[in-house]
Amino acid sequence: MSSPDNPQRPSTPPASSGAPVANTTPLRLKPHEVQFSADKDRALQDNPQQLALWIHHVENARPVMDKAEEVDAFLEKYMGATTPPADVVAAMKQRGETLLPLAVIGAKQSETASYMPLTAYFNALVTELPAEQRPFFDALYSNSVPILSPMDPATRPDIIGSQPGLLASQFRHPTKRTRAGNPKRICKWSWIGVAAEGKTKADPWGTEDNEKNQKAITQLLQNGRRILAATNACYVPLISYFGTSARLVRVDHAGYVVSKPFDWSKQTDVFPKLLWRVYCGASKGYILGADETISPLTDADRAWLGVRLSTVPDYTGTASEDVDRSVCITVGDKRCFTVGEPIFASHGLFSRATCVRKVLVEDDAEPRFRVLKDSWCQVCRIPEYVFYRIIEYYVQQHPELRREHMGLTTCMAHEDFGHARVSEPPQGLDGHLTVAARCRERNNTHRHERRHQRILLSDYGTLLSEYPTTRDLFQGVRDAIYGHLVAYLAGIIHRDVSFGNVLLTRDANGTVRGFLHDWDVAILTPEGLEVFQRLFKDVLDLADFQLDKATKEVTGTFPFLALDVIKAYQTARNGATPASYVFSHQAKHDMESFYWLLLWVLGRYCRSHIQITSDLDAVIFEQVSPTTLSKRGWLFGDGLLFKSSEHEQLQAGMESLLKLFSKSNRTKPEHGPRLMNVEHKDVLRLMQPHLDCDHAKWPNDPPEPWKPISFSKEAARMSTTDVIFFETDAGGSEELSLQQALHDRLVSPLPRRAQSSGSSIMMLDSIAEDEDDAETGTAIKDGKDADDGGAEYGEDEGAEADAEYGDSEPDEATKEKLKELEAIRAQAQADIDALLPKKKKLKLSTDSQK
Repeated sequence: MSSPDNPQRPSTPPASSGAPVANTTPLRLKPHEVQFSADKDRALQDNPQQLALWIHHVENARPVMDKAEEVDAFLEKYMGATTPPADVVAAMKQRGETLLPLAVIGAKQSETASYMPLTAYFNALVTELPAEQRPFFDALYSNSVPILSPMDPATRPDIIGSQPGLLASQFRHPTKRTRAGNPKRICKWSWIGVAAEGKTKADPWGTEDNEKNQKAITQLLQNGRRILAATNACYVPLISYFGTSARLVRVDHAGYVVSKPFDWSKQTDVFPKLLWRVYCGASKGYILGADETISPLTDADRAWLGVRLSTVPDYTGTASEDVDRSVCITVGDKRCFTVGEPIFASHGLFSRATCVRKVLVEDDAEPRFRVLKDSWCQVCRIPEYVFYRIIEYYVQQHPELRREHMGLTTCMAHEDFGHARVSEPPQGLDGHLTVAARCRERNNTHRHERRHQRILLSDYGTLLSEYPTTRDLFQGVRDAIYGHLVAYLAGIIHRDVSFGNVLLTRDANGTVRGFLHDWDVAILTPEGLEVFQRLFKDVLDLADFQLDKATKEVTGTFPFLALDVIKAYQTARNGATPASYVFSHQAKHDMESFYWLLLWVLGRYCRSHIQITSDLDAVIFEQVSPTTLSKRGWLFGDGLLFKSSEHEQLQAGMESLLKLFSKSNRTKPEHGPRLMNVEHKDVLRLMQPHLDCDHAKWPNDPPEPWKPISFSKEAARMSTTDVIFFETDAGGSEELSLQQALHDRLVSPLPRRAQSSGSSIMMLDSIAEDEDDAETGTAIKDGKDADDGGAEYGEDEGAEADAEYGDSEPDEATKEKLKELEAIRAQAQADIDALLPKKKKLKLSTDSQK
């Protein structure tokens, strides 16, 4: 019998089955993955690489503008099902009559001239709304709204409408004053319900699709993204105005829809209708688009939570503060009360928008924290609770499993708020099922709509970055690998081993353990499909979750991807996929992802103990373009080196993993034969001896605070640990020559390493190439048809890789790239010279210029 302690390979390898492999999506370069970056320059609003990614992301979700609805039809279709009373709309129009002409500015005036008059007009309109539903409108001018994460640029909308019932006094600082003596404006994204962006005259969605318009659209939708993330809304209404014309916009987690332009100075009933729908069209206390399964605490709830927190073992927070910011979230028949900030939150726009929270459950028999997870998965995906049920079914068949150290958690409750057959039209007027994906110009299919799912997990865990010691980190990842093995034998492959998906917890003895969760992008093997049919045939239709081969793609979170997965994506994206090219995500790829995950966490939170951290910065953090060269160079290099012998066990463990995965990624004969498969037992066997040794051989080294680095400033500063300076006498003038001593951190603010003939070179790819940010992309054939034996990489792939990485005459595209690199090098030279005294010049060495 197969079990984790005595694993037997299934008769048909699960990872390369020809049976329908359910719920697949493409790997995409997602702009919100900047949160995994080490370079704080990427958080700058004007960072060209990051801006290019966002523009491309937004453009791929662009709706078909020729099919845009007239504004009244748009209101009926996308802004709630409740029609505003005619007498209320008339009264709102009358309230704004005297202020409307003042809001109309001349063509030669700047857009800022419209802020205060239009804000006053909106505030006049909403005076007709009930006080508890009434918002406050404000113009933020240069007052940025506090960021949601360290890697999110500071920004603000032009005009905001608050959440219902908030007063003007909340948006003014009690003590701070402006130069004019007025109270300083303050705001938080969670206070905002509606945002408006203004331009003087040009319609950003007009016929001219230029960079200026793309930036304007991206800026507006970025506001929507932050409101979605901060308020946990299902969708957000926005206003884009330009002169006396405007468009209404609805943004959800799958895309956005836009109305046709209208003249708000003449069609004076549109804004009153919109604002009534937004603030009175939902249930009392909620704004249109809000998640009404989330509610504030009652007095009884607050009293219960305060008492309950005092009984939770090891609770170290401040009960009064946690009670004040807690909300009640329902999942099935259970009421959950949030405690503290989210454990993990993805701030993506058109994405799963995963949010993981620590909660206390009202009817829980014991006072302990649980995990509540919200996500927006495509409707063509198998719901996550199905994977938990299949794993549970397997565990029930194997009572010998050590449940307490299994590296997994269990599902206590779940809810699929947006459940609908993918072939049916959207019924999600309440917002739990998106409506925007089918309106796209590209990939406009109902299969790419997203539905809101919520799942309650039995175990509470913290992020890997909160490890007590590096031994606990190593143990936690090892446990998660064991959990991956249990799921693999049950018929599931995870496919997204990444930061946030492995959590740490303490068992009953106080020992730190790890567990794997988040099965949103997992796939079922033939064994898993068989169990699916047995357990869910009367509940779910498998046909809803089967995609044809034209839509099967690789997936995952980029910094943690295995080399094979990156190469598969790269081959497909380059548009040169041979008909015979085969790729399927296998368990071995997840095993390699566990290694990159360990390396990523150590590179951030154990940084002061590591030698030559610039290697890690380039290889792991800043690899924003899909190439395997940086990671391949790392695997065939020296690996992770620590400064002190106290990390001897950790270094030995990481070295053994490095050797294992370098063997599995060999492509050249001189490196030796390639290890064609890496199994769970191979990785566990290498990790376990280091955990079995005396704990005293591991240091007491809690994580260090992580602060993003400015790579451009770091490169310009060129500290003495990175370069060696020589002074030479040239023609009576003093000249500095630079020798690059420890790799290449000079030219690019987004460095990436490539190993070639033993030397370091810079590889700079365009960020905004044609990777498909929509949910389908260049197709990759699935790994095995039902009647064949599948395919694994062998001699042909090695030869292909040799050709790819070997020396050859550069083609025209490469020559153009070299010209771009030379221009970048020249700019870097100028930037460095500007930092030095005028009498000294810095000359790049030949190696550095390469």
